[in-house]
Amino acid sequence: MVPVAVALGLVRPELEQTVTNMLAELAKGSGKPDTVDLPLVFEKGWMSLGPLPLGPAPRLR
Repeated sequence: MVPVAVALGLVRPELEQTVTNMLAELAKGSGKPDTVDLPLVFEKGWMSLGPLPLGPAPRLR
């Protein structure tokens, strides 16, 4: 996935190893080395994707 993102210009080549390492660490939490499972959490007005904060949750009316 990361080499494709680099080829598409979504990830700078110098960050490829960093992104690969980050995804490997996130995969450890799933118990499956080739899978990243991240819950989308809405709590107290904020949202996060696994341990990554995304910012304020959208306000639904």
